[in-house]
Amino acid sequence: MAFTAQITPEGQVLVSPEVAERLRAFAGSVVAVRVTDEPLSAALKARGIADEEVDRIASAQLVSRETAARFLLIEGALRPGRGRRARR
Repeated sequence: MAFTAQITPEGQVLVSPEVAERLRAFAGSVVAVRVTDEPLSAALKARGIADEEVDRIASAQLVSRETAARFLLIEGALRPGRGRRARR
């Protein structure tokens, strides 16, 4: 399950009550957490790309998660017909 959370100045990770309920967690529960410094962009989510895919590509290409996400965001931007028209 993926969700966003806030980190307090004291270092606590805050999740919404809905997330806690979905995790079946309660105050004092210990849960495993995977933290990334940047949530997956709405544009990538709209294309059906999940966090796991970005992580897999980053690992395979030996690049940071941020680099892999940026690459996926611009993927296809230079295809012919997607921008300027060819001069005749």
